[in-house]
Amino acid sequence: PNHPQQQSIQWYTFERSNTYTSMMNDYNTYIANSGDINALAMFVADNPFIVEPMFHLAMFFFSMGENERGIELIKRILWVLEHASLSTLMYPQDYKYKSKNTNTNTGAG
Repeated sequence: PNHPQQQSIQWYTFERSNTYTSMMNDYNTYIANSGDINALAMFVADNPFIVEPMFHLAMFFFSMGENERGIELIKRILWVLEHASLSTLMYPQDYKYKSKNTNTNTGAG
């Protein structure tokens, strides 16, 4: 049976810009399958808003037991995705209320 709340659910996707697509092509061509963790770390440092390599680096840290470093990258990924979203997607019902009362002085992780 259809639940009333399920009928109002909408899905959104991110569309990559040409620049983002170009950076991901470089990543996939030169770094993703190289096994070079240093190259991955340098790519993430040089491209702090490209989320897929950040996720791969976070997974590496988790696999090495460096959970705090992995969590910091996951927080950064969430920050990037949140800021890439339209504010109205974050709080569709009460956007004006939320935007006036949201503390914007918090850091990104």
